Amino acid sequence: MKAARRCRSACAPGTGKAGAQRAPLDQEKARIAKDQEALRVERAGVDALKARADVFGARARTFTTRVETWTKAVEAHNANKTGSGPAYEKNLTALNKEREEITREQAELEAERKAIQDATGSTVSSYNAKAQALDTRVQDWNQRNAKWNESSAALETERKGWVGSCADRRYREDDEIAIRNGK
Repeated sequence: MKAARRCRSACAPGTGKAGAQRAPLDQEKARIAKDQEALRVERAGVDALKARADVFGARARTFTTRVETWTKAVEAHNANKTGSGPAYEKNLTALNKEREEITREQAELEAERKAIQDATGSTVSSYNAKAQALDTRVQDWNQRNAKWNESSAALETERKGWVGSCADRRYREDDEIAIRNGK
């Protein structure tokens, strides 16, 4: 009889050890969801840096093509050893001017690359550290939630067993005598 009373109180909804363990899990799940949303917002900053780096990459490829074109023009100019006169000098002046522009643009690109690299490195490292810490918390929560689910399933099995064997049966005479005797 005492076992039935223990089972009845343990099986009541929201009572016992299982109910007390679920509330902190639900609270932590809400905090994790909030942190995940904050990480998504921070991800937008990382994506903006990636877009900036992609634009820079396109400019760098364009610059590389420009340098290759200039190099071929210089090689063609230098191959013309017999050339002289105003056309030759005009071409040389144009190549020298192009070289100066290329040198200036190279310095600008290098400064921009360094700025992007500095900003990206610290931001991405910070984001990755936060994401990894959040993943660890999620895995820990998943493990504790699985344990809770297992204990909840065991309790439900015990409750169903009690319902099947005790809940709706009539008292036996031995039980009634035990109750009257205060046992």
